[in-house]
Amino acid sequence: MFVETCFVRVLAALLIGVAGIAGVRPVHAQEWPSRPIRFIVPFGQGGLPDTVVTATRALVEERLGRRLIVEYRPGAGGKVGMQAVRQAPPDGYTIAVASSNTMVINRFLYAGMPFDPLRDFAPVTMLVDVPLVLSVSAKHPVRTLREFLGNAAANPGKINFGSPGSATPPHLAAELLARVAGINVVHVPYTGGNAAATALVANEVQFMLIAYASLRGQIGGGLVRPLAVAAGRRIDGLPDVPTFAEAGYAALQREIPRSWWGLVAPRGTPEAVVARLAAEFRRVAGIFLCAKAHRGAGPVGRRVPFPRCHRAIMTNTEDIPALMDRIARAETERDEWQSRDRQQEYLRARDAVAALELELDERLR
Repeated sequence: MFVETCFVRVLAALLIGVAGIAGVRPVHAQEWPSRPIRFIVPFGQGGLPDTVVTATRALVEERLGRRLIVEYRPGAGGKVGMQAVRQAPPDGYTIAVASSNTMVINRFLYAGMPFDPLRDFAPVTMLVDVPLVLSVSAKHPVRTLREFLGNAAANPGKINFGSPGSATPPHLAAELLARVAGINVVHVPYTGGNAAATALVANEVQFMLIAYASLRGQIGGGLVRPLAVAAGRRIDGLPDVPTFAEAGYAALQREIPRSWWGLVAPRGTPEAVVARLAAEFRRVAGIFLCAKAHRGAGPVGRRVPFPRCHRAIMTNTEDIPALMDRIARAETERDEWQSRDRQQEYLRARDAVAALELELDERLR
């Protein structure tokens, strides 16, 4: 829980009071961008960061009228790429995908870090905040979380797990899982999610605890078997895969942190540029959210009309995604109280969900 608490504290420091951290200097919005923008990904191709970049790049380019030149700079758990961002001129033409490990975890694991995330970067916006999924190679005999833990306990030191690199959220989440569950497993780090996924398919490592997007293709192809989701509810794309709590391991679920990815620029990047980048990336993320909600696969437990949602996003970037997130969290709390047969708390949570849904309907008129 210590690492997860650190996630929250540092994330709050990064995303609140952007201007104070960024070292603002004046710039005229119409002057930027006048040329392509360098977009650094501090990990190898494949995996969640690559998915995020691929999903948002074209629409953001369309909104900005300039190309985003993606540059993969893997190495040292993201430190190589983030150091390149720190050394770039703060002119608005270098941005990067930053993760919970590059911005938070590494500070607590490594001495002599080459950068300080609170001092050296201008935080732009959050991109994704995702739960992790425990998956095994299809060549592994287990088919449930209970079977997996029993097999690992019976084979101490013989079960390997992969990660995109040391000190990444999948690495530390698996270490937390092993500690809480009392199993002895061996970490095998790779240079990115794609390499780790390939090793999992080949059964060079027997399991991973990583975001669904990093293994979507392998799961869809039957090469990897998902066992449980470390979240309060099942996720879109894996409706038949239980949560840890549903599988009988609520205590494990509480210990496994989520993985988040955001956007940063070098410290000193002009305030107007940071604000424009934040608005465009949030707007694009909101459009994807509307599309999912229209299919009934968004964070709220019902369908949302896409045209009205899209119009609201284009008018006000912040309100609709934030409100949907509040509804999702309220629904999770309601379902939790119901599962515990706590009637009074359940009724109060149910009323809170109804009030928030009414507010969403009003915003989408």
